[in-house]
Amino acid sequence: MGGLQEDLRDQVARGDAVVVAGAGVAAAASGGHPQAGWLGLLESGVAFCEDNVPGLPPGWASATRSFIRMGDVSSLLTAAQQVTDRLGGREGGEYRRWLHETVGSLPLVDPAVPEALLSLGIPVATTNYDDLIERSRSGWGQISWRDGAKVQRAIRGRESKVVHVHGHWDEPASVVLGISSYDAVLGDAAAQGLQTALATMRSLILVGVGAGVDDPNIVALRAWLAEAFGGTEYRHFRLCLECEVDSLAAEHKGERIVPVAYGTHQGELAGFLRSLKPQPRASVPKVRAPQPAGLPARQVTIGRDESLSELVANMMADPPVPSVVLGPGGIGKTNLTLAALYHPDVATRFGERRFFVRCEAAPSAAAAAGELATALGVTVVVGADLLAGVLAGLAGAPAVVALDNAETPWEADTLATEDLLARVAQTPGVALVASLRGAERPSGPSWGAPVRVGPLGPTHARTLFLSVTGSGFDHPELAELLADMGGIPLAIELLAHAAEGEPDLASLADRWRRERVHLLSKGLADHRLLSAAASVEASWTGPLMDEPARRLLALLGRLPDGVAISDLSPLLPGEGPGAANTLRRRGLGFDESGRLRTYPPVRHHIEAAHPPWPTTGTGPSPITAASRRTSVPRLADREEPTLPHASWPRPPTSRRL
Repeated sequence: MGGLQEDLRDQVARGDAVVVAGAGVAAAASGGHPQAGWLGLLESGVAFCEDNVPGLPPGWASATRSFIRMGDVSSLLTAAQQVTDRLGGREGGEYRRWLHETVGSLPLVDPAVPEALLSLGIPVATTNYDDLIERSRSGWGQISWRDGAKVQRAIRGRESKVVHVHGHWDEPASVVLGISSYDAVLGDAAAQGLQTALATMRSLILVGVGAGVDDPNIVALRAWLAEAFGGTEYRHFRLCLECEVDSLAAEHKGERIVPVAYGTHQGELAGFLRSLKPQPRASVPKVRAPQPAGLPARQVTIGRDESLSELVANMMADPPVPSVVLGPGGIGKTNLTLAALYHPDVATRFGERRFFVRCEAAPSAAAAAGELATALGVTVVVGADLLAGVLAGLAGAPAVVALDNAETPWEADTLATEDLLARVAQTPGVALVASLRGAERPSGPSWGAPVRVGPLGPTHARTLFLSVTGSGFDHPELAELLADMGGIPLAIELLAHAAEGEPDLASLADRWRRERVHLLSKGLADHRLLSAAASVEASWTGPLMDEPARRLLALLGRLPDGVAISDLSPLLPGEGPGAANTLRRRGLGFDESGRLRTYPPVRHHIEAAHPPWPTTGTGPSPITAASRRTSVPRLADREEPTLPHASWPRPPTSRRL
């Protein structure tokens, strides 16, 4: 028997077991109250009918009690149905009152056994209608078999609730008592599916289960176990007295339910249950959640506490809430997403199943699915359904999937990408995060509120800059220089890297006046994360940027104060408002004080790389007309601004894009 007990303890320690508590647990907790068991409850039902239901047929009470005395399951079900019908059925008020006054009012005399069950740290289910187990520990509640979604959460350990597989007294319609109620639970696909799933994936530990294993619901489960898993190596356990082991072994032959003795008398049950509780090993240090091999290193994250909390909350919700992270290029969407993946709560929940997928080189939904398959380690078989293989790989256990730069496949292959996003988000246990340039969400998943990433304020911009350069560049004029970065983290970091090799801030500012956007680069400057110009160019060349939008952006490159909203139509007849909308959606424009503006790093690059071109028709050129409507001198008439320059636009520090 020592081998069986060792196996039982091992299943509990690994969390691969589920307790199923029977009437014996209620009897122990209530001090042997007669109504804690089925026979005593039915006897009380007959007496309640005699006292409260007028017009009972002569001899009804005697006949019903005779069925109870027979004691077999069929007779007990008949008696239970008689009581149920006389009390008005499961929806009747008298039926509710009877349950409340009996199983709903059982005293909690000895909480030792229920407390020991809950202390095991594994899910607890019960065939009892009472709430003695959950009353033994504060914070615990109950769920009936009729709420499949909540049952799943409890079984997964997401909620501290006892699952009532035969119903709970305070939900009379859920109580499985008579023939009709057994027919209901036997015919409920979700309820039966959960029972069989539990018995398939976990070891059942039957505690305080006597004749309850012969009720129709449990009998059906036992028959299925014997047929489907009679030869499996995994065991289910039934705790019993030493004197019951041989008879129970014969009863459960072929079912893979093995009896395990907890002692010679019932008072030893609580102590035996406590002995199953895994013991902490003080000498073993706490192990951090493993880092997935393909997860990029986390970078410094400054000024994003609110957005980070919002994103982590969506990942940790049950079920997870699909999240979309929106903002202009270089704003820090990738950084924020990685910070969420490294959050301790997310790391603990998902462990190695945290997948970060770069989609910037995926021009279609199929290509994005291929990148995801690579991250998952799914083998691509020629002719096979790639997405089906990806979804199967995700369904194995809880996972978080972050699709970075998801605008690349979405803008080029919209419908198929939206289907991909929806199917990933609908996979049970999967937390989906998609980051996109701009302010527009794809359709498909039932997204939570978008996480919109905006420019950093002056204080956080200064902190980010000095985190790279060190305090040697902390100078009062730094604020003016950083204002030209517009609060865009990529521009701020690249400017800080350009400071390396410069003797002081004045020297860096002088280079900025001469080189402008060309200064904001490092390395080969051939990637959006290495160059402000490359980042802006990625947005300029995007498939959803049409000619009117590019024409308007080229104008904004020459207009530091932007364009009055009222001037958009005269500026670009028939195209202005629509072009402005495109720039807003692509994260290249924003409204402030009645004017359409763009971010300074965007404007610097556009001014240098994309001069305005004339529209068709007659009249002044757009740049001439726009310059006349603003208070800003035309480019040909003004000198290059020097630091400080108060008229240069500064995006609002607290505005969310």
